[in-house]
Amino acid sequence: MPQPGKLGFALPALLLAVACSHGGGHDNGSTPRTNIDLAINDFAAAPSLSDPDDVMTLTGTIHNLGTEMANPNLGDSFTIMFNLSLSGAFQYNEQGFFQKIITDPIPAGGSLPFSLNAPYGNGDTLAFFGNFCAATGFGCVPPQTGVIGVKLDANDEIKELDETNNFQFIPHQVAGTRVGATMAACDQNATDCYLTIADGHDTKTCHLPFHTGDCGASEVMMPNELHESVSITLQIVGCTHPPCGWGVTITADTQKDPLPLSRLQYSLVCNVFNLSPNPTTCPFIRQIRDPNY
Repeated sequence: MPQPGKLGFALPALLLAVACSHGGGHDNGSTPRTNIDLAINDFAAAPSLSDPDDVMTLTGTIHNLGTEMANPNLGDSFTIMFNLSLSGAFQYNEQGFFQKIITDPIPAGGSLPFSLNAPYGNGDTLAFFGNFCAATGFGCVPPQTGVIGVKLDANDEIKELDETNNFQFIPHQVAGTRVGATMAACDQNATDCYLTIADGHDTKTCHLPFHTGDCGASEVMMPNELHESVSITLQIVGCTHPPCGWGVTITADTQKDPLPLSRLQYSLVCNVFNLSPNPTTCPFIRQIRDPNY
């Protein structure tokens, strides 16, 4: 697992090559070519590890490497955009998580520094993403490595000399929450017990007839979540000799430097007190992110 402060590998360079393949494909071809060339090479985002609610400080310098002034007239502008993704690319029509319109003139050979503040929320490449564990499946532990990106002239207002140097991507540690469910005994006076955990992105369902389940272990792990709550459903089917019952213990591990590990725990129980061959369902919603994080 990469640790904060140990990300000095070639990822930004590799991602830049990938991202630029998305950069000029939808350029405004009807606009005359200019001698403007916007570029960025000092993009930074702080803190280096954050969750979706944290306000990021986004800094960098817009350079005009061309021989013509950018935004020379009143009303001229271009847009810079920021995104969070796994792929290190801005897709066509992407909005990112934050945009800023730049109206300042930037002379040929000149530069314009920026410092902006915004949380990345749940916004990434064209869609909401629920976790950074898609490649590894269930059970990964935060933090995970994502990518914060900046794109100059995001809406192609300017037809530049070089469209491939408008991007920069940097690794970013994404703090989330790993959710676990430790299952208690399924009452043998019921024919079946079911556990379902859902969060809007992923759903995990376990079927436990008479203590044996299809989950492969007594603890079920959900991925590295970026949201604040999960829904848990306990279900008992075919209670032949009431009372019938079963339960789970839900744990949530959140991690964000420099705060210590926060472990939240809930015991949930579903009971049937009358003979019921039909399913008895007990729904729960639990906050999984410590408000102090």
